[in-house]
Amino acid sequence: MGALIIGKHERALIRATMARMHANIIPLATVVTDMRPYKPVVGHGERKPKKIATQFIVLPEGFGIVCAFEDQPAGLTLHLRISVAGADGMPSEPAVRMILEAFGVAGGQWDGVWVEEFLPGAHGVNVVKVVKPRTAGHA
Repeated sequence: MGALIIGKHERALIRATMARMHANIIPLATVVTDMRPYKPVVGHGERKPKKIATQFIVLPEGFGIVCAFEDQPAGLTLHLRISVAGADGMPSEPAVRMILEAFGVAGGQWDGVWVEEFLPGAHGVNVVKVVKPRTAGHA
C-alpha cells in the first residue's frame, strides 16, 4: 500500500461523485428500513443486505470509498465507508482524516464512526456526518 495523495485529479473525482450523491439522495424511508442498533464493530454476518444506491470511487494506491447522502432522522447525512485493497487491510487514521477532509468533513467533526466487515475478512471504516440538520416540524 502506497501513500495516499489527493491532488487535483482526485479532488475533481470527489466533486463529481458528490454531485451524483446530491442527485441521488437516499430517502428516509429506505434508510430507516436499513437501520440497526449502533455497534462500534459490525461483523459480516451482522450486516443487513444493502438495497440502496451508493456511489463508489477508488483513489490511487487502493483506497475504496463507498459514499452517499442519506436523509436520516437527524437530517441530510454524508455517509462514507473507507477501505483499502487487500485482505485484512484497514485504512490508517491519517488516511481516513485526509479523505474526510477532501469530502468536507474537517478535523474529526463527524457524528458517528464504526468498523464494518463488508465482505468476509474485508473491513472498512464507516463515518457519518450530518451536513444539514433536520429542522423542527419537518419529517
